[in-house]
Amino acid sequence: MNPIKPVEFNLETPIIMGAGLGLTFAMGIGLISLGGRRRGKSEQHQQSLPQTSLPIIPPPLPTPEPVLTQSSPLSPQPQTIEAKAPQASNTPESEPEAQPEPEPSKPWQPSLESLVNEPAVLLYGAVGSGKSSKAGYLVTQHLKKGHFVEIINPLNKYKQYHPLKVWGAGNNFPEAEKGVNAFTKLAFRRLQKRAVSSYDPFGDYHHFLLLEEVTNWESKMHSLAMKNFFEACTQYLRQANMSVVLVSHGKTLTCMGGEQAGRGKKDTLLNQFIRLNCQAKQDLKVPGGKTCAGWAILEWNEGGKEQTQRVTIPHSWQPPNPAYDYSEYVQISTTKKIATIVEVEPENQAPGLGLPPHMQCLLDFCRQHFTKYNQPLKARDVQRSDWRSIREQQLTPNAIRLAFQLLAQQGYGVTNGEGLYLSFIPNIG
Repeated sequence: MNPIKPVEFNLETPIIMGAGLGLTFAMGIGLISLGGRRRGKSEQHQQSLPQTSLPIIPPPLPTPEPVLTQSSPLSPQPQTIEAKAPQASNTPESEPEAQPEPEPSKPWQPSLESLVNEPAVLLYGAVGSGKSSKAGYLVTQHLKKGHFVEIINPLNKYKQYHPLKVWGAGNNFPEAEKGVNAFTKLAFRRLQKRAVSSYDPFGDYHHFLLLEEVTNWESKMHSLAMKNFFEACTQYLRQANMSVVLVSHGKTLTCMGGEQAGRGKKDTLLNQFIRLNCQAKQDLKVPGGKTCAGWAILEWNEGGKEQTQRVTIPHSWQPPNPAYDYSEYVQISTTKKIATIVEVEPENQAPGLGLPPHMQCLLDFCRQHFTKYNQPLKARDVQRSDWRSIREQQLTPNAIRLAFQLLAQQGYGVTNGEGLYLSFIPNIG
């Protein structure tokens, strides 16, 4: 039987372990205390320093400005300093700040509402596209401005445009031609009067002419009348304080009044006109089955280049009423001086009356020559004349060219070319 041994306690082991744990705990407390004192000194040291660094500034724009980052030994974190551009000083040595380049000027562009201010407008498009309705709206706007308005429309309906002056109603093309000649001569006379006196066309009333349904004028109007009219449209209307609107089914010379009248001038004519290409849509509820599509294409020439823009046609672009009756607006216009063919060339007065004898003789010869040959006259044509009254004057080529210019200025015809190539086309009848 084994004897029971008494339990022995080794006091050295717990003492050593306790001492080790105590030493570890003491070192930890010391490190924490040391760290706290060091941090406190660092914060106290930073508070004593002057505030020379800037706070971190977030970038104000999506694309931030360039920044410089530097580390400071006095702060635990790197500081961000915004890089500022140096300010220009007022000293002469400082270079001026670069100025932004100016934006290029935008090309001129008309609008629907600006058509009433344009000297030459062409409304064209298919049947039912609302050309006449738009023309009726422009007539209203001219009357509201106090302009004197005349109409040339051989296909005019009964009392349409009443009480305005309408030339050629009832397919009366001779009267329509008189209206064209009266308008053209008025433009020439205004510029002639401006050249020899203090007369200013813009101090006079504005004269507006609407030419309706010009598509079929090719074989009905004298080519010379339309030729003179086209010359006025391309050169004189704005200066003479006058304007026109043509209504047609197309923009060819034939549709604008005659291929022969505008021969060789198609591009020039189209460049001078602001064109509105009217569009049609099917509508079985209206007579004819078509109506305005509600939009159109505005065409013009800018800097030798054709420009186009699609525009919306407002519902207000209509005549004042379905009957095209302008009685409520005519009082504005009649307060102005009314010019008709009587003013331009008085009745019972022979064409050319009042000219010096040698000028009257030259004009008569030019009219006969042009009627016979249908060609512009040059100085050599006059010198080769077998008219005794012409030969007796012994006119030099320069004197003949000067006479051509004087006759054109007084509205008896038009000139083409310059210098040795100057030619003259007289008005016929």
